[in-house]
Amino acid sequence: MELFFQSPLSKPKRQIRFRNLRNINPDTMTLDLQHLSSANFSSVNESVAYYNESLNSLLDLHAPLKTRMVTFSRSAPWYTGELRRIKTAGRVLERRLKASELTVHRLAYREHQKAYAQSLRDARSQYYSSIINNSTGNSKQLFSTINHLLKPQSPLHSDSTEKQSWNNPASSLFHGHLSARG
Repeated sequence: MELFFQSPLSKPKRQIRFRNLRNINPDTMTLDLQHLSSANFSSVNESVAYYNESLNSLLDLHAPLKTRMVTFSRSAPWYTGELRRIKTAGRVLERRLKASELTVHRLAYREHQKAYAQSLRDARSQYYSSIINNSTGNSKQLFSTINHLLKPQSPLHSDSTEKQSWNNPASSLFHGHLSARG
């Protein structure tokens, strides 16, 4: 009899589909597009269907559809859309810096990163301050929040066999016999 338990620390996985459009060779794609036949169709719908099918097959040829299993982690409760927008702007500056390697772009990126880090600290502080201020009379919520702030979260996986042996009595028995012999 097998029992499967999902670890509370495991992250949910999703399957995504994507195409790597950057690897398309424009010259060969242009040649393939020029070879599309321009047959006479009796209706507009037939011609649209033909061109959609032809373009999809060319796209599959030059940038095949790939599927991957990825894990998505939940974002922090204090991470807002505004912070996401600031981070996106930072990624734009980062790409610009990597492309040009100019000192001006490096300085702009550094300043942006400093401002983003400060925005993160402010948002986190504001979020937890509001929870603490709204927890008057609710000591469980207050202590839970403070405990979360003061104690770091445990790692997602542990390489230590001693920590794993606490979860499995048979493993701890085996580990005890090995340490008694060694």
